Amino acid sequence: MPRRSRRFKIILIVLGALIVFISGGMGYITHGLGETEDLVISEVDFSQIPDGTYVGEFRGYRWSNTVEVTVQDQQVTDIAMLQRQRFHLDGPVEQIISRIIQEQTLPVDVITGATATSKAIMKAVENALTAN
Repeated sequence: MPRRSRRFKIILIVLGALIVFISGGMGYITHGLGETEDLVISEVDFSQIPDGTYVGEFRGYRWSNTVEVTVQDQQVTDIAMLQRQRFHLDGPVEQIISRIIQEQTLPVDVITGATATSKAIMKAVENALTAN
């Protein structure tokens, strides 16, 4: 009987530790999600930005990132990610960058399922182009 009791206690301790670990991880992953999804992205008239390369960042929990935006002939021609957010997926990052360049405007439609990622990148681009 004592061996079973000891095994049961060990199993409970391991399960408890696992629950605490998973809860903490989920808390970290989702901390600031609502605030980032609710970011307001301002219109930026790209035609008013002088040619050059601009660096901007957005600092918001795990969605923090830094971008380098290239403007040539009154158009955004390239957006490079200098520092990517934690736990990013390349697909949504590349899609939102492509939309900004193709549409030559901010804001653009967010990527479904990646609203916070989309908004964080757009805010970094906005910050780069409005820091003058």
